[in-house]
Amino acid sequence: MSILYIDGCANGCASVLYENGVEQSMRMKYVLESNVLHTNYMALEMGLHSAIQRGIYKLRVRCENIEFTKQLINKTWDTYLDTLFRQFENIQFEYTFRHENKRVKQLSREASKGIL
Repeated sequence: MSILYIDGCANGCASVLYENGVEQSMRMKYVLESNVLHTNYMALEMGLHSAIQRGIYKLRVRCENIEFTKQLINKTWDTYLDTLFRQFENIQFEYTFRHENKRVKQLSREASKGIL
């Protein structure tokens, strides 16, 4: 199963998609005037689109923001995300620790500084 790491911070977000332990896709975005939950949402959306473009339909999503991860696990999302999720045969959401999320954390921080 492919793994998607997502991260959002005050003004940036990033997603990194791995297949068989190899990085396949990386996306970053600078976001003006936002909050962390919104940037995590944006990172998830970018990552899901990357997976769909690559024909990946079994995905494990990992995020270090516990509140955002709880929302995903408890299925409290909007209809747009629901439309994206239905394109996957199997999608799982997991909380991950910061040390396991280093690559995507670094990218979201760079994005928040406008380093793209």
